[in-house]
Amino acid sequence: MIRSILERNVSHVHLCHSESFKALSRGLQDALHRAGGVPHRIRSDSLTAAVNNLSNDREFTPQYRLLLTHYGVQGQRINRQKPHENGDVESAHGHLKTALDQSLLLRGNRDFDDVQQYMAFVEQLVARRNASRSVAFREKFAMLGPLPAQRLNPFTVVPVTVKKDCILRIESNAYSVSSKYIGLAMEVHIEQDHLELWYRNECLERMPRLFGKGKEAIDFRHVIDSLIR
Repeated sequence: MIRSILERNVSHVHLCHSESFKALSRGLQDALHRAGGVPHRIRSDSLTAAVNNLSNDREFTPQYRLLLTHYGVQGQRINRQKPHENGDVESAHGHLKTALDQSLLLRGNRDFDDVQQYMAFVEQLVARRNASRSVAFREKFAMLGPLPAQRLNPFTVVPVTVKKDCILRIESNAYSVSSKYIGLAMEVHIEQDHLELWYRNECLERMPRLFGKGKEAIDFRHVIDSLIR
């Protein structure tokens, strides 16, 4: 899934495996830093990563409020199933998807060697479209507020102790780690696209994140010693 973030019909795209808060935070922060400043307000739809749709008031979630506060920006949302309330953005987003579909047709196929190659293709398309809007965007640039000194990292921390089987079970998926970590109390930092294994304030491993449930990322070199024993 590709989510687009638009300001004055200038687009920024970010690849999302799901509409999680990690994906929202990473994509929004990338867009703001790419723009070089912060607008007065940010309007979104009622995606669950930002809005508590189960409450009567449908207020912003604590994580999203923290993100807005960190950047000093006012948050707004449209009503559920009322896309016309965000008509300019919805229209521009539709045109972007149409342009992407046409570019893929001209390319002759939709096959890519990997995600990075696909995203490079999409970003080139967006850059070409943004070039024609650069003058209008520069006129509004002076109205943007300053960026904070640091980004807000939305990763989740999970404490773990590595057992003899060298398998960590994180969010219903299994990951193998080196047998040299057996018995150590460590932390797993869950990022949008990867996991980091930390011990005593040092990142020891970085692994691609599995999406869904019941999946496994097992390296036989991690578990061979325990199998031999």
